[in-house]
Amino acid sequence: MVRLDPQYECPKEVDLLISDPSKFKKLGWTPQYDLAGLVKEMVASDLEIFKKR
Repeated sequence: MVRLDPQYECPKEVDLLISDPSKFKKLGWTPQYDLAGLVKEMVASDLEIFKKR
């Protein structure tokens, strides 16, 4: 039998997710999308899914 100690459990839901890409940029990483480009691609993908229904 396995027992779990509640003090070591991770929260199930996260209220706020914030990232700091500046640390990745120091390693030479650059994002491929800006926010507008990301939203455009996501909407296009959703439209393709709905067309198939």
